[in-house]
Amino acid sequence: MIQNIYFEASTQDEYGKIGVAQATLNRVDSPDFPNTICGVVHQGPRAGKNPRLCQFSWHCDGKSDRIRNHRVYKESRRIALLVFSRSKEDFTQGATHYHAVYVKPWWIKGLTRTIQLGDHIFYRKRTDS
Repeated sequence: MIQNIYFEASTQDEYGKIGVAQATLNRVDSPDFPNTICGVVHQGPRAGKNPRLCQFSWHCDGKSDRIRNHRVYKESRRIALLVFSRSKEDFTQGATHYHAVYVKPWWIKGLTRTIQLGDHIFYRKRTDS
């Protein structure tokens, strides 16, 4: 969880980091994803998709996963512990997906936009059929 916050939201404010952590935990709670934090964070690509695309791009982008900014890592750890204890309301409104504002991913079709926190836009599964 800490690495996911660090690599996905290191430049975000506290709410952006909390959003990434909450979306990760929302995936753990969803039957559509693995039921552990590590399972969610390290989940590979969906069947039939590019094998280099993971659920979280930092995990399989081929770049070093070395922690370079220890201040941001400590902040990511603080956020992970805060959200893991579930002591904050879910600002993402149940979101399981998010993306940076500067991209328009193919997978948003069929999802409902919930909120923008920092540079991330969050989505949850559509409940209407």
